[in-house]
Amino acid sequence: MKEIDVLERELVDLAGPLAVFVIKKQIKDMGLRRDDFPRERLGELIERSVKNAIFDPEKQKKVVRSLRKKLLPHSI
Repeated sequence: MKEIDVLERELVDLAGPLAVFVIKKQIKDMGLRRDDFPRERLGELIERSVKNAIFDPEKQKKVVRSLRKKLLPHSI
């Protein structure tokens, strides 16, 4: 899924290389697989991943808002 690749790049830029593992763990914790990740759950993945990669609550809100706008423009 291309959206997960974008999420990964953006989160690595903001939170460092461990963000890759955070996303991988969140997908696993959701009981899903990256290869067939359902697009309708991308918003949940964004929020879970940001929460576990960035610890400042204000920055979390900004990053989630930005990523949702970029990756889910029709759901806002």
